[in-house]
Amino acid sequence: MEHDRMPKIAENPRACLRTGLALFLLCLACFSLTLSHRYYGYEWATLEKAREILFKPLSDIVTPAGLMDVLAYVPAEIAGSVLFSPMNYYARDFFSLHTLPFMSALICLIFYYLARDLYQSSRIAVHLALILALATMICPYSKTGMEIQHSLWALFALWMLIRWRLSGRELFLVAAGAGAGLLTLTKVYGFVSSGVFGLWLLLDLILSRRERRGFSFRLLLLFTVPLVLCASLMFVQNRLLYGSWLLGARYDAGYEARRIPVWQALWGFLFSSGKSIFIYNPPLILAVLMAPHFRRRFPRPAGLIVMLILSGLVFHSLLWIWTDETWGPRKLHYLIAPALLPVGILLESSWSRREIRRRLLTAAVVVGVYVQILGVS
Repeated sequence: MEHDRMPKIAENPRACLRTGLALFLLCLACFSLTLSHRYYGYEWATLEKAREILFKPLSDIVTPAGLMDVLAYVPAEIAGSVLFSPMNYYARDFFSLHTLPFMSALICLIFYYLARDLYQSSRIAVHLALILALATMICPYSKTGMEIQHSLWALFALWMLIRWRLSGRELFLVAAGAGAGLLTLTKVYGFVSSGVFGLWLLLDLILSRRERRGFSFRLLLLFTVPLVLCASLMFVQNRLLYGSWLLGARYDAGYEARRIPVWQALWGFLFSSGKSIFIYNPPLILAVLMAPHFRRRFPRPAGLIVMLILSGLVFHSLLWIWTDETWGPRKLHYLIAPALLPVGILLESSWSRREIRRRLLTAAVVVGVYVQILGVS
């Protein structure tokens, strides 16, 4: 099966690692500036569940967060317990609080490498990652949490699938399947994005067959097996922690799954003053304008991103809980990074003399940063 050629960048791997590390540390520092000794939503329950697993018998603490959300706190809890007295809760909380900005910075790092693979430019990738970190909802949610693990593994699976499509290396396909499987261990609705990744792969293999490259069930299995193995842990988690193979006490599906007319939520997600994804993430306006150019340049990755965005919009628009009670459209947090990728087309042209595009991009970023300052203040 033929693949698009993997882009080659004129820099050595060490330089790329140094750039990625510097970007990660910068994002971590920025996200850590706005931390407070407070947990939002169900993040406190998620942390307490991690502490139960490590230090004491399980109790009746319930969090709708998945196993990956709980396990994300484990390294910080272990470090805090080793370095400080178990009774020094303030110091332990200091370590655990940094789990959220750490994971958010990791999202920006993965996004940098994804953009670098596509645009063949570390400079464009760095600028895109900084826009994601400072001018979108990634910034305030590095403090509030609740969506970070879901966004992290969705972006990782997307990156691995695109890397496989560019290079043909089967290891990336296995990693994509594992990422899609771990996605189901974050949110109950993680299966939506996992299903999109599997469907896109199937369609890609079918199209490859039509192009006389052959259909490979082996490639499909390389993706599906790790996905199923990881996803099966969701049922084990629910059974051990919440008393049921499905949801048990973890999630009140009857409460959140009530249906509403889909057009109401779609209007809210796109155009309302309280939840519009464009108001809370102004650079995405430019991403929409650049989307046709992005599709012409990267047809297969663009198709995957469109499927991911449309599935997320439609699924969450079917549920009345789309309004939520948090900053911006929380349920769409995982769509922001993929949706931002077309801005790279604008960044390429902005290095030239196209002054209008440069000014539009600058304005969108400045407004975006201002909105995020409001979100963390």
